[in-house]
Amino acid sequence: MKRLTPYSWLILIIFSSCLTGNKVASTDKQIESLLSQMTLEEKIGMLHSNTMFSSTGVPRLGIPDLHYSDGPHGVRFEGVANGWESAQWDNDACSYLPALSALASTWNRDLAQLYGEVLGAECKARGKHVSLAPGVNIHRSLLNGRNWEYFSEDPFFSGELAVPYIQGVQSQGVASCVKHFALNSQAYNQYKVSVEVDERTLHEIYLPAFEAAIQQGGAMAAMAAYNKVRGLWCTESLYLLDTLLRDELGFDGLVVSDWNAVHNTERTALCGMDVEMGTSIKENGKYAFNKYYLADPLLKKVRNGEIPEEAVNKKVRNILKLMIQLDLIGQAPYDTTGMAVKLAIPTHTKAARKIAEESLVLLKNSKDMLPLDPAQYKNVAVIGANATEVFAAGGGSTKLKAKYEVTPLEGLQNLLDGKARIEYAPGYQLNKKAYKVGHWFTNEFDKFDEELYKKAINTAAQAELVIYIGGTSHEHGSDCEGYDKPNLKLPYQQDRLLKGILEVNPNTVVVLISGGPVEIREWYNDATALLHGSFLGMEGGNALARTLFGEVNPSGKLTTTW
Repeated sequence: MKRLTPYSWLILIIFSSCLTGNKVASTDKQIESLLSQMTLEEKIGMLHSNTMFSSTGVPRLGIPDLHYSDGPHGVRFEGVANGWESAQWDNDACSYLPALSALASTWNRDLAQLYGEVLGAECKARGKHVSLAPGVNIHRSLLNGRNWEYFSEDPFFSGELAVPYIQGVQSQGVASCVKHFALNSQAYNQYKVSVEVDERTLHEIYLPAFEAAIQQGGAMAAMAAYNKVRGLWCTESLYLLDTLLRDELGFDGLVVSDWNAVHNTERTALCGMDVEMGTSIKENGKYAFNKYYLADPLLKKVRNGEIPEEAVNKKVRNILKLMIQLDLIGQAPYDTTGMAVKLAIPTHTKAARKIAEESLVLLKNSKDMLPLDPAQYKNVAVIGANATEVFAAGGGSTKLKAKYEVTPLEGLQNLLDGKARIEYAPGYQLNKKAYKVGHWFTNEFDKFDEELYKKAINTAAQAELVIYIGGTSHEHGSDCEGYDKPNLKLPYQQDRLLKGILEVNPNTVVVLISGGPVEIREWYNDATALLHGSFLGMEGGNALARTLFGEVNPSGKLTTTW
């Protein structure tokens, strides 16, 4: 192949620049043409939602409603238009990918790209235009109940995984919405807290992942967070959304609010926030979308001359630009016929297992206990409530309707079928109720179940091998949206249970499933093997079993300090 001369390269660069310039000019012309044909009411209608997960279009101009999907690891179930409940579709079950904290433990950019491609493809199959992910908030507090939805404590590393994830999603014709901008580091009280931060910390810790997501990943959308920064809500902060996000980071896409995160009409209208989502206002028992701050109240203020119409136009331009990028203008309404055959297809479930397998982290393996030899054990005890817990439907806004979810116990049964007898004992019982303790929620005061404890110890004593599968879950007060942890202890007195098991049977492998670090000091020295995984997705049980018994090497690495 003949190499290009420097002169040829210059011609190519100029030609490419001309094409880009022409495309931008064409897009701008189309935007202004559409804008000129819209009434004020139609323009303001585009600035807020008309269902829980869509914002209003202008049908007469071929402008569709914009449909959003929650969940960084799958497409949220189809919900009713005016509420949070499932619409009970029978064809919306999707792939359930491992949590972003699990993806991060792979340290694998290629898998992050694959992850995004799977998510983007299933969003597209479900008729969703904007995927509300990834979350790149920093693991600044280890107690944050949403850390499992984010990548790491490290700003650079978080950006390195976010970029291919975003590129994967957007390669499927779906916009990726990076969130939560900014300084959203705790779940408890996030609707009220005002974050005070100096410029160096802001720029060195909190902004780099967003910068990478925008400048390298090309994220088409961003979400303004719930909290305040320096006394102003993120959704109305000129400094955050204009000076930092749009001017300094160069973001020129759509900014959507977190649900029910807007608190003021005028300040929000005059800053770089475009679409208001979510409301708590109800009329006749239904959410009143026309009462949003950027709905009827904004219309009134523009008509009265209190807010210039150009402020509305700027927001509509950002929305139209996104729609043009996604080729949505003038397209026929989405047809859900045959949708189910595009969800959780074999290539997607295979990707879910591959990511789960590469995410598992070997924290201890004294005496070379792992990998286990299936021919060596005929009587295996599996202990711990996480062995049978399913995680797809929990965690808050990320909950999914998974096509299926293989639990750790099922994965072990699949692998050891006919080779060993497995006896299961939970040892403790998950309690979905949370107890408020001061500013926190905890399950720690749940009654210790002596009977379950004794049965688990007895089961362990009689087994040749014990596989303990515990950790945390998506219950309130654990790894769950809206709540922070009171401490890093394993809930339900698992330390006591583990100490008891290790006393009667030192031939025990400890597997901890959690969204981040937990305390292990009480029994760590007595444990021979310790494996950690975050929430592992629909193929998690199979991935775990294959790793324990040597079909897969546990190559994952921690992304947050233990």
